[in-house]
Amino acid sequence: MPDNVGFLFAAFTVIWLLVFGYMAFLGNRISTLRQDLYELDDELDTRLQDGEQPRVALGEEQGDRVGTPRE
Repeated sequence: MPDNVGFLFAAFTVIWLLVFGYMAFLGNRISTLRQDLYELDDELDTRLQDGEQPRVALGEEQGDRVGTPRE
């Protein structure tokens, strides 16, 4: 049994490194999405102040934008 302790510790370390790496990845994605949301909110505020009516994409318009890369 004592011969396997090193392998157990190595596996434990690798799993925790993967967990923390995935959490960092998700944190970065959430930060990017939050920034995009703030930009959209600012753009909407600007358009509303200019007197434009907010436009809501319906039907095929929403499908056209799915999967398009960001600028």
